[in-house]
Amino acid sequence: MFSIGSFSLGTLFGILLTVILNHFLAKSRDKENSQSQARRVAGIQLQESFADALNAVDPHIVDVEDAYTVLSRSFKEHSKAIRLFRPHLSEKEREEFDKAWKEYYCYEDEEIPFLEQYSSHIGSHELYLENCRLARERIERILSFAET
Repeated sequence: MFSIGSFSLGTLFGILLTVILNHFLAKSRDKENSQSQARRVAGIQLQESFADALNAVDPHIVDVEDAYTVLSRSFKEHSKAIRLFRPHLSEKEREEFDKAWKEYYCYEDEEIPFLEQYSSHIGSHELYLENCRLARERIERILSFAET
């Protein structure tokens, strides 16, 4: 058996293998932590982008603007936050996230925005309150993906 001092070749090989394995595990852990941090930051940005929208569809908060006005004005900001957050999701999460986003801003499976449904100028006050409740549920569903 080959040995250097009190170390055998097997011991040296074991030490070298342990060092290499620890290196790769540390790199993997750092990458995972970095991705997790990036998802948290994108999630916070997503939540912040919808803060005004949640207030706009809350019937307890009286505002001079109706929900449609606030939602349509912040639609570009919402779209940007959606695009920035989406890559941080798994494929399965992404499908559900896309579905939740489309349900929020589209009219019955069409690809056109239909935020008008959240307007106080369409239908009765009860219908408006129901649509605000629906919008709130849809926004909260989108934001649920950002919770960690």
